[in-house]
Amino acid sequence: MKGKKKQIFSYLASGLITASTIISACPINVLAVEKRNQLTQDEILWHTSFNDATGFLENTVDQTKGSENIEGFTPADKIKGDVTSLVLVNSITGSSDFNDAEKKVKLFDGDTGSKFLTNDNVPSVEQPIHIEFAFEQAQTLDRYAMVSANDSPERDPKNWTFYGSSDGENWVVIDSQNDQNFEKRFEKKEIMIENPTAYQYYKIEITANQGNDKLTQFADLFLGTGEEKEEVQEPTMITKISSGPSEAWNQKSNAGWDDEYALEISGTHLGTEAAHSWNTLYKDLNITIDENTALSYLIFPGLIDGEYDYNWTQMNMAVDLKFSDGTYLSDAEIDDTNGNLLTPQGQGDSRTLVTSQWNKITARLGEYPSLRGKVITEVLVAYDNKDNKADKDVDFKNYLDDIKIYQEALPVYGDDNLAEYVNILRGSNDSPNFSRGLTAPLVTRPHGFNFWAPVTNSGDNKLYTYQQNGSTGTLKHITVSHEPSYWVGDRGNWEYMVNTSIDPNGTDSIGANERAAKFSHENETAKAHYYGVEFNEGNAQGAKLELSPTMHGSATKFTFNDSAKYHNVILDTVRGSDKKLSLNEDKKSFTAQSNPNSNGMQTMYVYGEFDTEWTSQRYGNSAKNSAILNFGDAKNVEMKVATSFISPEQAKKNLQLELDSKDFNEVYDEAREEWNDKLDVITVKGASHEQKVTLYSNLYRMFAYPNLLSENTGTNENPVWQYKSTVSDEVKEGELFYNNGFWDTYHTTWAGYQLLTPSKYEEMLNGLVEHYNDGGWVPRWVAPGGTNSMVGTSSDVIFGDAAAKGTDFELEDAYKSALKNASVVNTENLTKGGRAELNTSIFRGYTTNATGEGFSWSMEGYINDYGISQMAQRLADEALAAGNEQEAKTYQDEADYYRNRAMNYVNLFDGDAQDPTDKWFKGKSGSGEWSQGDSFDPTFWGRDYTETDAYNMTVTVPQDGNGLANLYGGPEALGKRMDTIFTTKGTFNGYNAIDGVGGIHEQKESRDVKLGQYGHSNQPSHGIIYMYNYAKQPWKTQSLVRDVLRRCYVGSDFGQGYIGDEDNGEMSGWQILSSLGFFPVNMGSGEFAIGSPLYDEATIHLENGKELTIKANNNSDENVYIQSMSVNGKAYNSSFISSKTLTEGGQIVFNMGAKPNKEWGIEGEGTSLTTGTDIPNPQEDLTTSSLNVQNEFSTNVNKDTVVGNDIKDIANLFDNNSNNVAVFSEDTSLYYSFIRPVKVNMLTLTSTKDKQNEAPKEFILYGSNDGNNWSEVANKEGLTFEWGRYTRPFSVDNNAGYQYYKLDLKGGTTLSEIELIGQADDYSAIDKELLNKVIEAAKTIDQSQMGIDVKKLLNDGISAAQAVIDNEAATQDEIVAQYNALQNIITRVENIRDGLTKIEAESYDRAHAEIKNDGTNIGGVKKDTWVGYRDVNFNVTPDELEVRYSVQNSDGCEKGKIEVRLDTRDGEPLFTVDTTKTGGWDKYVITNVNIPSEVQDKFLGLHDVYFTFVGNDPIDDKQAYVANVDYFDFNKNTVQYNLTLKDNLEGKAKVEFIDNQGNIIEKANAGDVVTINILDINNSKKLTDVKINNTSIVVKETDNGYTGTFVMPDSNVEVEIVLTDVIHANKTALTIAVEIANEISDDELSNVVPAVVNEFKAALKEAIDILADETATQETVDVSFDRLARAIQMLDFIKGDKKQLEAQVEAMSKLIKEEYTPVTWSKFEIILEQAKDVLADENAMQEEVNETYDKLIRAYLELRLRPNKDLLTDLINKAQGLNATNYTEATWKILEETLIKAKAVEANEEATELEINNARAAMEKAIEGLEIKSSLPGEIIKPVTPQNKDNGKEKAIKTGDTINIVYPVTGLAIASIVLVINKKRKHLS
Repeated sequence: MKGKKKQIFSYLASGLITASTIISACPINVLAVEKRNQLTQDEILWHTSFNDATGFLENTVDQTKGSENIEGFTPADKIKGDVTSLVLVNSITGSSDFNDAEKKVKLFDGDTGSKFLTNDNVPSVEQPIHIEFAFEQAQTLDRYAMVSANDSPERDPKNWTFYGSSDGENWVVIDSQNDQNFEKRFEKKEIMIENPTAYQYYKIEITANQGNDKLTQFADLFLGTGEEKEEVQEPTMITKISSGPSEAWNQKSNAGWDDEYALEISGTHLGTEAAHSWNTLYKDLNITIDENTALSYLIFPGLIDGEYDYNWTQMNMAVDLKFSDGTYLSDAEIDDTNGNLLTPQGQGDSRTLVTSQWNKITARLGEYPSLRGKVITEVLVAYDNKDNKADKDVDFKNYLDDIKIYQEALPVYGDDNLAEYVNILRGSNDSPNFSRGLTAPLVTRPHGFNFWAPVTNSGDNKLYTYQQNGSTGTLKHITVSHEPSYWVGDRGNWEYMVNTSIDPNGTDSIGANERAAKFSHENETAKAHYYGVEFNEGNAQGAKLELSPTMHGSATKFTFNDSAKYHNVILDTVRGSDKKLSLNEDKKSFTAQSNPNSNGMQTMYVYGEFDTEWTSQRYGNSAKNSAILNFGDAKNVEMKVATSFISPEQAKKNLQLELDSKDFNEVYDEAREEWNDKLDVITVKGASHEQKVTLYSNLYRMFAYPNLLSENTGTNENPVWQYKSTVSDEVKEGELFYNNGFWDTYHTTWAGYQLLTPSKYEEMLNGLVEHYNDGGWVPRWVAPGGTNSMVGTSSDVIFGDAAAKGTDFELEDAYKSALKNASVVNTENLTKGGRAELNTSIFRGYTTNATGEGFSWSMEGYINDYGISQMAQRLADEALAAGNEQEAKTYQDEADYYRNRAMNYVNLFDGDAQDPTDKWFKGKSGSGEWSQGDSFDPTFWGRDYTETDAYNMTVTVPQDGNGLANLYGGPEALGKRMDTIFTTKGTFNGYNAIDGVGGIHEQKESRDVKLGQYGHSNQPSHGIIYMYNYAKQPWKTQSLVRDVLRRCYVGSDFGQGYIGDEDNGEMSGWQILSSLGFFPVNMGSGEFAIGSPLYDEATIHLENGKELTIKANNNSDENVYIQSMSVNGKAYNSSFISSKTLTEGGQIVFNMGAKPNKEWGIEGEGTSLTTGTDIPNPQEDLTTSSLNVQNEFSTNVNKDTVVGNDIKDIANLFDNNSNNVAVFSEDTSLYYSFIRPVKVNMLTLTSTKDKQNEAPKEFILYGSNDGNNWSEVANKEGLTFEWGRYTRPFSVDNNAGYQYYKLDLKGGTTLSEIELIGQADDYSAIDKELLNKVIEAAKTIDQSQMGIDVKKLLNDGISAAQAVIDNEAATQDEIVAQYNALQNIITRVENIRDGLTKIEAESYDRAHAEIKNDGTNIGGVKKDTWVGYRDVNFNVTPDELEVRYSVQNSDGCEKGKIEVRLDTRDGEPLFTVDTTKTGGWDKYVITNVNIPSEVQDKFLGLHDVYFTFVGNDPIDDKQAYVANVDYFDFNKNTVQYNLTLKDNLEGKAKVEFIDNQGNIIEKANAGDVVTINILDINNSKKLTDVKINNTSIVVKETDNGYTGTFVMPDSNVEVEIVLTDVIHANKTALTIAVEIANEISDDELSNVVPAVVNEFKAALKEAIDILADETATQETVDVSFDRLARAIQMLDFIKGDKKQLEAQVEAMSKLIKEEYTPVTWSKFEIILEQAKDVLADENAMQEEVNETYDKLIRAYLELRLRPNKDLLTDLINKAQGLNATNYTEATWKILEETLIKAKAVEANEEATELEINNARAAMEKAIEGLEIKSSLPGEIIKPVTPQNKDNGKEKAIKTGDTINIVYPVTGLAIASIVLVINKKRKHLS
């Protein structure tokens, strides 16, 4: 790699990623061009691992470089007189460690982020969990402290005893604690020891934990003497030899890298100015640098007290060298092999080092000519930081180890031997606590049947640990493995090992620990095709083991030298059950088996053969599942092994097919060549050795998965592939692939397979489909059967992407598998397949937060729905092309449906804020409440988000990047939103982490990516960077991609290579594609997003024989920005490129630069569901679950209403839950009435669980706006449902909105759900008539039991809506606004809670994020949490609150409180309810509290009620929980009040008050419902109002008066009955009008417009009713007369004769649009549609018919046929092909001007024939007039104008066959005009 100066990426908010700043100083060194000497192995020149102090200089500052603003670091005590660090590490014993990351030693490391965990037993007095430890000399402890761990409070210690001892045998109790509770994670409990005594030995016994659980854990045990320490402050940076880091996240603690010691470097950076210190470590070296000289060292960036430094201060450190000439390596400006400047500042600026673990830094000194010949004399370590970003002094502490100066052997491999670059140890230098890949070194063939892996950790999913320190430095055996991921686990294992130490004829154990053999990486070779290790000491001393794989087996070569005592091979089966081993009598072969009982993997059979007879044998145990074989004096022994899941015989056959007659070397050659063939699909130029190792090792990881499960039961010439089923004991035909977690791999590896190995890609796709054929599902994690892991059925989008790219695979079955995942409920067994909560989420549009990680399930679902839509679209297109229109329609319906579903992400977008950075994607409850409410924390991992937080989900909408941008407010807003991902500090909460302490490994890995909140270390973030392309800011993509490529894949030579898990090639795929310059951010679209290519040149050798070359001119670590790009020589200015372009081959050239070109890459849009500036607006179900159910269909509805003929539980069809069903007769009809006309575009039907065959076989959907005339809008015959609870969509041919829909169902008897889908916000049909209906619906609501506030809410809403009705100038927007407002009020009123009705606690409307709905109560009620209940109406003042609750003794508050507030959670509570411990969560008690009288009145009316749970008493300081609550119940003690009349009615009416028992009363209790009857009203009076305490109530008329109800208030009631005199109206005129109307016959009405007839009949009926009504007012009579008189006058409106208009419309509808000019056709088309409307309007009168007919004829006559432009186009093309240099300037200028005008005419769609002819003539003249320059040779021929082939005459009109239609239409039109004129004349005469 070329040398460079330091590069600083500024990711602070002030200048995010807009440009990289290059700081230059002196000239850059030029790399040597001479060929390096090719050494065969490294030669060490100088080395230290700090094992002793010989020559070491402690705390020695270099006199030249010096030290400034640095002083020594002194750690703060964790406890007064802290002696914890003095505990002897090797003295720590006790209960078993759960694993290597959670050990007893962690209790003494001073880091609360680590812990000790054991699962030995449930602790008890008889069998305690114990830890013993000792000091070098006795210590007098007067205190100690215990710290709770990061998670699982049930594991916390509860009871314990602390002991001391002088001899380690006789123990004295020094303290005992019982019933202790840790309120929070990482809480420290400090305890004083009453009688401090000096002891050397101590132990602690835990006799109970909080959960009576087998797992016990705590984080720290601090030990203190209470003595004040006298601190000695070092004046400069401290450099001393120590026992290594006390806490290592993924490596051995309290040790160096490979032994007990390391160099510790610590200090304090004083102030914010620059600081540095150069400390000398060793002097007196004398090493001359030549071309092969290299430097390497290991550095461990530590933490202080476990606190993460977000400025990475400690990383400003590097090893330095001093030369004999007085210069320093740090002054030479050279790079390390990671491409970073090898100076302390350069290392810090690079952000490459990873925290709390060993990192390897290497520099090839000999590559720099300026260094050659220099003599190294001193080794130093330096800290140098020009800018302390903290506002305070900062401590740092690092470790160094294994510093080497050596001659490096660096082999270079050609493109024909790329397998040698592969290092399969990458990803193994880690632990589950912090992953650097968390891989195993797998020797295999591409997509092989088996993995063969070296094992250092027997019986563990972590097969191999790279670090060799202690037991991890021993090889236990080679195992057969099928492990897809550490977290999914291994299965199908069998092991073997070479051994030279165990007597084969003795009795010693041959187990894993006894045969464990020490080895070193220097004697180990680990490639994809080969693993070899030589043992120089220990249990395999003198032996060498070499392995190479076949598809189903392997060959192993054992070599023994003279130092080998025994020549043994051990066979074993460590894991699984039913383990067997049989040694055959030939003493050369054996069989074995084991059953993993896991994930659908069946018994694995092993067959093996040796080429040499063993001389003795011994089984390792009585079960005979292991054995030791001795081969006497044989020096070389070869073993061939094959496996099978079908049978032992098939295992032997697999060996014969693949290994028969082959020796080890032949297998080795075949394996290497197969990998070479696989890897040379990509060759690169300009890549460093490290970049090639990374690239080809990543390709190996990608091609290692998925794996073939099938076996050849035929022959090599005629193979027959079969596999053992993953769901049964059957052997099935086909090729099945497995070991893939699609959530991880779907948009990295699968796009890579398609591009790089398309035929294998097709084979593997079919291998995934085989899971569907085998088990009926494609699970989301196949290993080999389903694994209930992660979220999202991402095989759907894998198949969708293949469909979009035209891949030839089993598309139909793939589609069915995806369809089943997305539309069939399988919530009972998600391991098989399907999606969570699908019984409701399909209809709701999202998965709720009641399901864990429901948000992530939703977002992945939308992506996968897009994939399904792409499959359906391809199938629709193919069916249509094949002429199968019905099948095509089915697929098209599904394509449209799933495309719409893919936009449902808008349901989870909280976009209320104005600032795009305050807009978030969040989870939701079933009622639509946002998760966490106002306690939302975007850095919180878990709950809604799978292994990530809200920041990393802000742009997870790759299927609609453009729509996403629009949702945020446009591309610029999207970019602004994205910037915060990279600028926000990388802290985290959730998964039991608190502000970056604790939590899961993914959180720590994400933080150490060092890009703010961006978590490249895990799948959810992999597409984020490329989404900047949708923000029209591709330069940010380019910069960030290169930054990630540069830093997140380092450490390949040190067992690292990744940050985060490398599952099934997922992380590798990202690196491979991104390094080429592309990434498939939108899977399913068939395109890639463009990033920034890493290599100077890369060539993809395509399978089709073509090559795609990708060149990056001027490429470097600084020049990461694309300045321009070309594809096959043509300029390209889009940041997206199609897969087709890549797979067709050619050349892509990037020109790179150091500054962003913000004009490049912003043309066009990437493929998105939404185009332009539209806000995504998916259609949704227009039906509602809150509907009326009626027995008879009626158009008189004020609310959504459903009617079904004999449909049982009809409401279940609209309840949005397919678990609930409706049953009906075989042929039935269902009517659904909306409150307004709606346009239904799609219908879905869902079958019933397990009764798919009983679903309807046919349906017809009709629409109507009057309930009489029905239009068919959809139908389906031959309807089938393949599965139960299967939702199928059907398109609706609906051009208009209908208020009423009728669904005929035939041939079935049950369904579970129906949806009518359309645009919910389409309010175009809302008018005043509809608003009136809602008003009427509101008026019908019974207000008798409503409180004053509720009545006011409802009546104010009615009044506001009525005001719009009465306003003649009201706009459509105002009508819609009041329509929606009143509808919302009605819904709200219908859900009002009665304040005196028990409130079930779990029915809350909003709550704190910690509150848990336990179904029958609320749980997780910790301190300072709360619940809220909306719209609680108190008609009377409550005086008591009853609460039923429970509190656990161990961690519940003794003196808890529930604070009660109204309408807000702020301010002082109105009153409180005390709670206390009840003995357990299941021990409920009831408490009653009197509400203070001074606040009771505040409850009257409508309120939101809030309950806040607190525990502020000091006694509860350590307690976590307040209570679990069953219910809250406000009560009112009985008080009777009087009922009186305000006035004496004097016999004009009678009034009585009735209680709910029917008794007449004079008094009532507050809150009672009282009925008032007003009877026997005098004929001269009428009732006009009834008032209760001056408030009017609604009364209804009865046979003998009126009745109403009211709620008795908290006071006496005075009733006022308002009676007014009856004035009889004059009805003479109305009587005469009725008589006239009755004389009109039905015959006379038959020709009248129907609308008029209907109005006439209605007016007449109303008039007759009013004549009969003695109480009718004069106003009512007059209004009725006016209406009837107007209706009689309108009887002159005679229906029009439409025959001639109908004939014209029929004829003109056959005209062809394309034959006419757009302008004239547009005018004609409008008139034609108007004519059709008139024909459809049964109320159209003759005048309207005549007028429309006349307009239609005129529009037709104005139509103009398109003139032909062919000759003009020919002339333009001819002119454009001429060479200007051949002709005189004057004549060429005339041609140019004429050409411009001609092209304008050509482009004008409205150009007339005359204009075209003139332009053509002008062009002919201009061309003919061209004069050839006299200086040109005679060969230049004057151009000839093209001629019309039809005798020189161009046809102006090309009508084709349509001429036959034009003539009769025209004739008919002319005749009709004459007829119309004659009719008018006759009428006028």
